[in-house]
Amino acid sequence: MNRVICFRRILLATLIILAGAIFSTHALAQEEGRKVTTLNLGFDVHQPGHEVFIPLILDVPDGVEVETAISEVTFPNQLLSFNEVASGLSAQAANAEVRAVVEVDEQNPEDSVVTVTVSTAKGQSIPSGVIADLAFTISEDAAVEQTIKLKNVVRALTTDDGPVDPITGTEGEIQVTATPPVFACFFYMH
Repeated sequence: MNRVICFRRILLATLIILAGAIFSTHALAQEEGRKVTTLNLGFDVHQPGHEVFIPLILDVPDGVEVETAISEVTFPNQLLSFNEVASGLSAQAANAEVRAVVEVDEQNPEDSVVTVTVSTAKGQSIPSGVIADLAFTISEDAAVEQTIKLKNVVRALTTDDGPVDPITGTEGEIQVTATPPVFACFFYMH
């Protein structure tokens, strides 16, 4: 009887030790994952001929101070036209300047590249959040029920003028639909 109890205790202790090792490894991986700065594009849905707004979202981990964020957004110029860029709330909070320059892609003339630059005064940093909103108009000739991909190449500089490393960015999407999205007030409907 004592052997069975002893065996169970050893087994339980072994399981606890293994579980602790697994969870600590998982926690360490999550902690390392949080150290990556991201500059992601969002998405929007609308009909051909209408304007869409794509947010540019900065996520800065603890200990990283971004002074300048740059996103090069490539889009098909036969399906979209770039209208303007507006300052997002995080850029406004930092008193950051938001600029956009559009050029035809030299390697592929069917694409255009809008370079969005968000920068603060020397020594200040941009907080996490929406730093810019990009406005595009969907072509009247765009086929419905398609998704237009917006490529996103990103880089950033710290308050020490060094590159932010690592930094990643996700692509944006515009869904062209036959029916416009409907937004309803939840409280009104009940």
